[in-house]
Amino acid sequence: MKELYNFVKYAAVFVASILIISMAAFAQTSASTNVTVQADVILGLTISVSPSALNYGYVVAGSTPPLVLPAKAGVPEFTITGNPGSSVYFGWSGTISLTGPGTDLIFTPAFAGNNTGTQSGSTTISSGSSNTYLLNSPGGNYYVWLGGSLAAIPSNQTVGTYSGTLTLTVTYAGY
Repeated sequence: MKELYNFVKYAAVFVASILIISMAAFAQTSASTNVTVQADVILGLTISVSPSALNYGYVVAGSTPPLVLPAKAGVPEFTITGNPGSSVYFGWSGTISLTGPGTDLIFTPAFAGNNTGTQSGSTTISSGSSNTYLLNSPGGNYYVWLGGSLAAIPSNQTVGTYSGTLTLTVTYAGY
């Protein structure tokens, strides 16, 4: 009987050891944790422009047309709308070719802007991501006015209408 008792005792110790080892092995091969997933939604950028053209009118062959300042009445006004309090930067081509019946004319754009919408209080803006501007009006707006200059027109320039397209790009800074 004592042999049976010892056998049962050793068998119980053996089974308990197996259970403890298997639980320890399970605890070492599994773990879990939680992570928070978050998204910050911002307004998409929009641009509207009025009027949609900068018209020099008539220019004389053999002349240098006057500089059109962005603060001049009647120049195109761009309204940029986005997330209030965010910064943006602008991009555009350095020069624009105006094509027509003769040699292309060259237009160099100049921009001025502010977040108050008052053209007289605007300041020169520069192209590139290192130059940022704040959408700080109550509606998240920034206002930009287009001016620029036409290169001197040769005296033998072919008479006709010349035009080109300027693309103004606005990008959120830091997103």
